[in-house]
Amino acid sequence: MRRVHRLSSFLEHIRVERGLADLSIRAYGVDLEQFGEFLREREGLAANQFVNVDELSVRDIRAFLAQIHASHSSSS
Repeated sequence: MRRVHRLSSFLEHIRVERGLADLSIRAYGVDLEQFGEFLREREGLAANQFVNVDELSVRDIRAFLAQIHASHSSSS
């Protein structure tokens, strides 16, 4: 539940404080869910297990972005 709460809180923050459009907020939500799935798969965690965001590194983010880039490159 904590993971959902943190994501919901962030999405609410960007809606209220930053004034982003609904489509942008949905896109952020999808991207963050995909990032979470990537990290869980990479760490061998079950879907109901949490990834500790305090332990994330630049390397984790770069690996995720590389995967997205590779999947987009192979589909075009």
